[in-house]
Amino acid sequence: MEAAVPTDFIRDEFSCKPNFDEAMARIEALFKDELIDRTPIRFSGHNAEFDFSDGSTWTPERWKAHRFDFDAVVERTVREMESAR
Repeated sequence: MEAAVPTDFIRDEFSCKPNFDEAMARIEALFKDELIDRTPIRFSGHNAEFDFSDGSTWTPERWKAHRFDFDAVVERTVREMESAR
């Protein structure tokens, strides 16, 4: 049995994405400092999969307060860094 290349594994994981090949081509072009038709677009927050806060019922104002409270952001970051040790 032939080993799967990484994109085959990823393709299986994202089989519900109809334009997967186009999206991957854009990402690969970005890393080659090239542009096909546009840059890749991300619709989720950075590291959203690691944000375990229950914000499902938060209002946009609450989200803004959560993200723009500098002291709270620093405290969360310090906690995350300490827990990673």
